[in-house]
Amino acid sequence: MFPRKYASRARRIAGLDPSQVAVSMARRQHRKRIAAGTAEIVQGDSAALPWPDGTFSAVTCDCLGCFAEPMKPVREMHRVLRPGGRIVLRVDPAPHRGP
Repeated sequence: MFPRKYASRARRIAGLDPSQVAVSMARRQHRKRIAAGTAEIVQGDSAALPWPDGTFSAVTCDCLGCFAEPMKPVREMHRVLRPGGRIVLRVDPAPHRGP
């Protein structure tokens, strides 16, 4: 997962997952950064990201194949990306398994 591997290199990180269990685990893992104000982990829908336009210099998706309509989260990732930013997608060939 990108945040675990690269979080130490980023000034600020944010994560979103529809699962409260996954959000709780990520919050525990990044509790020091959350307390310092350099991390935010939220429960939500990737087709409606809760951040303003142009918030991030990099955006990742760990399982694009998990979405019935993958272009919705891709459009949202593009929206919250700064000009010149990067999107990293993992495209899972497995059939749709979630929201």
